[in-house]
Amino acid sequence: MRRLLQWLLLAAAIAYLGYYLRDQWLALRADVTLLEPWLLLAGSLAVAGMLALKSLYHLVVLRRLGHSGPPAPAAIVSAYALSQVVRYLPGKVLGVIFEAERLAPHIPAHRVVAANIIQSLYTMALTFGVLGAAAVWLFDGGPWLAWLACVSLVVATWSAHRLHLVERAMFRLASRIPRLREYATLPATSSRWSLRAALILLCEWLPYFLFWALLLPADEDPFRTAILLGSCYAGASLAANFAVIAPSGLFVREAIFLWMGSQLAVAPSTVILLGMAARLAFTMADLLFAALAWGAEAITRRGVA
Repeated sequence: MRRLLQWLLLAAAIAYLGYYLRDQWLALRADVTLLEPWLLLAGSLAVAGMLALKSLYHLVVLRRLGHSGPPAPAAIVSAYALSQVVRYLPGKVLGVIFEAERLAPHIPAHRVVAANIIQSLYTMALTFGVLGAAAVWLFDGGPWLAWLACVSLVVATWSAHRLHLVERAMFRLASRIPRLREYATLPATSSRWSLRAALILLCEWLPYFLFWALLLPADEDPFRTAILLGSCYAGASLAANFAVIAPSGLFVREAIFLWMGSQLAVAPSTVILLGMAARLAFTMADLLFAALAWGAEAITRRGVA
């Protein structure tokens, strides 16, 4: 039943995108000429910076779970970066399995899985907060209210890490499941990493919105439009997380992004082009950062040897 629903979701998303592509083909071809290749490359570098912060946060999550021994940080970052590339093939689960297998000689698999789940839950929760703060700022909430929303978001993120809210909830749930009960006492969490973890997680959004600003150099207000479209894409990605199989998740994300853009009176051809550009830039950034991380790991290993 679940597989049937996923395929129905995939078919609906493709049909929705195809409907707009048929009507917007000429406008889309005209918009392509406005997209500067070098700005797309610069945007990919910005996304690579975001990926570096995500990898660093992943390392911090493992540290907060009590891991302090080998392998070297470069090896953990490399395994995480490569797992993000693996996720493009059959889906997200295989990426986690790949990382767990790669780090198995030094880190128990259940700890790697726990770190990925914790990171995903914190990221999704923060995405809701960022979308709320962006909505307050974009839809005439006033500058003071927008700043209050941002400050509240920072405090809430730090407090959640300080109190280990996600970790405690997850392992309380594990204690009630017989097969997972032995892992319920996993986190030997350290509060000294709380502020560092919160700041890294928050800073991930800076290169993300920079990417959208780089795609809109001719816009009258590129910063505001970047926040608007970046928030739409983040919201679409959040919704698409429920489509576990990679191909359906990809098309669902693009379809939701197109729908959100149309609700905000953005030209469908523009939204389609930016969605395609974003997917291309994110893919290039994943490949670039994975290659750099793998190279850094190789250099580190050679230096130790």
